[in-house]
Amino acid sequence: MAIVVLAIIALVLVGITESTLKATGLAQRRMAADSGSRQALDRIGIDFDQFVRRPDLPELIEKNSGNDRVTFFSQITGYGGNRGVSTIRYDVTSGILRRGALGTSWTGNFPAGLAFNTTNTATVSDDNFDVVASEVFRFEIAFLMADGSLVRQVNRLTASPGAAPSQTVSAVIVGLAAIDPKARQNLSAQDLETLSAVFTDAEDGKDLLQKWDQALQSSSVSLPTRSSVRVYQRYFYLPQ
Repeated sequence: MAIVVLAIIALVLVGITESTLKATGLAQRRMAADSGSRQALDRIGIDFDQFVRRPDLPELIEKNSGNDRVTFFSQITGYGGNRGVSTIRYDVTSGILRRGALGTSWTGNFPAGLAFNTTNTATVSDDNFDVVASEVFRFEIAFLMADGSLVRQVNRLTASPGAAPSQTVSAVIVGLAAIDPKARQNLSAQDLETLSAVFTDAEDGKDLLQKWDQALQSSSVSLPTRSSVRVYQRYFYLPQ
């Protein structure tokens, strides 16, 4: 009887230990996704804090079905040029959030010193990119206007002087979806693309974080994968 009781106690203890280890592992993986996403949002915030807000400078906001891209000028050190100002670009390539920072000669005049092709962003080449957060696979932008409205798309971050509040961007809203590294290893490229499609594009008048939370919970994504995904949103107010 003593042996049987000890065996039962041992089995219970093993079960408790396994459950604790699983919970600890999941918490650690979630912390990894949280850490990478926070660092990415902090980096984006630094770039927007130094955003060069001038109506005569080019900007490129590419609203896509899925991951967006944004290119703008910031008074940040780049990877080339005289580094007085840099062309900054954020995009997602192969399911990874990247940041490009191309050092650009600043002359104070446009287009002599600051210009890029408005149909593409080729001037920020792959040589000028680094990985911001390998956990982030979905990048979406929306906009808070000066009149308080939320809109999906604008033509420019910088409005012309005297523009109405409904045409003036007060803040850029950035939404990120991230997955913990271990769970990501178990997903194929197609799986990741399917997961990314769960997080639909921003809509006028709708809070992006709430929209994504609801989409994730109501999706057909398996529970283990769903529990490994985190979504984030942050407002970046532009210099006035």
